[in-house]
Amino acid sequence: MSDPRYVEHPKFAAGDTVIVSEYRFGDDTFKNFKAVVEKMYDHSAMVDPIGILLVEKLTKFQLFGGNGNIIVSFKKMKLATKSDPKPRTVRKKKLGKLSPRKKEIVNYCRDNPNATPRQIAYDVGERLGYVYNVLNTQKIKVNRTSSAYDTNILPNMDRIRQLLLNGNSARQVSRAIGLSSSALSGYAQSHPDLQEILNETKEIRQKQEAARMVRRADFMRASR
Repeated sequence: MSDPRYVEHPKFAAGDTVIVSEYRFGDDTFKNFKAVVEKMYDHSAMVDPIGILLVEKLTKFQLFGGNGNIIVSFKKMKLATKSDPKPRTVRKKKLGKLSPRKKEIVNYCRDNPNATPRQIAYDVGERLGYVYNVLNTQKIKVNRTSSAYDTNILPNMDRIRQLLLNGNSARQVSRAIGLSSSALSGYAQSHPDLQEILNETKEIRQKQEAARMVRRADFMRASR
């Protein structure tokens, strides 16, 4: 009785030699290598790589584990011919040759995949143009959709701190930077750097108010 997990395919059959256009494994991408079809599923096949350029002189068994077979989508396969392109291995760029400034930006992007370029520039302390240059040269994909946090809050961090220290309320501060007070509060909950400014200025104002009350009490006693 045949195993229901394995199916027939109109184009491929077990034992066929195919060309796999791309297979990603960890930091490596293998392209245009030959493989022999072992088993087929609904949308993919188990294949035995026979023409793959392995990295660091590892065997396919050491690289992929087990019997060295891999699972590949039918969309990435075609029957092998004599005119097929040569196989090649694409390794992810190492950070060794990058300057410390560029390394910091690249590592930040890895740890914060949803950060916008403006937020990256603010958090790492670099010019926005320099950040864009690193993103483009290293081909790093980030969230390029600007939000009100990027346009209204990040450029005004020092102004927000000063307005709060001058005694302005959160509502007055939010109006000054073109936001509603609820938006400012919402961004503070999701952005620790903004929340830190709000907490810091609140603590300073409380200390200032306590000192003012002490001076007032001293003045009242002295004037009796």
